[in-house]
Amino acid sequence: INAEYGEVHMDLKTNINPTIHYETNNRPTKLPEAIGVIAIDGTGTLFGVLRGNHKTLLHHVTVDLPKKHEVGSSLRNARIRKEKRNRYLEHISELATQFFVTDNWPNISELILAGSAKWKQGLLESNAFDLRLKMIIKSIFDVPYGGQNGFDQAIQISLGLNEKSH
Repeated sequence: INAEYGEVHMDLKTNINPTIHYETNNRPTKLPEAIGVIAIDGTGTLFGVLRGNHKTLLHHVTVDLPKKHEVGSSLRNARIRKEKRNRYLEHISELATQFFVTDNWPNISELILAGSAKWKQGLLESNAFDLRLKMIIKSIFDVPYGGQNGFDQAIQISLGLNEKSH
């Protein structure tokens, strides 16, 4: 009999007490000591990984979203801004899964999310943002920059917090 998490094995002698055997072969037994970092703002997003003192930049996305004061109908412009913002957040969510999830498991031990408040919040609230990544978010930092500067600042803040906690 197949169960959701493994196979049910029946005690053949008594046939009374079934036990469930959980297969753990698919999940890595030890997560790599890697911290994923997403630095996001309205001009772009940087994905990176921190392993010890070594940082690796995985990908940088730039975006040119419509400004608030475009020519034309304000209602139309607001709708277009919202649609493009949502598409941008969905794209970032998909990239986060692509970079930080391998074989259905996070390939990082924790995730740091940094950037401006509305973009971080929008990413967290997005239905497209992978639940497996939401569950390993360790820190969320407000930093005035996205991209490389936001990435570096998030790492500095995180390392400062880690030193204080030890």
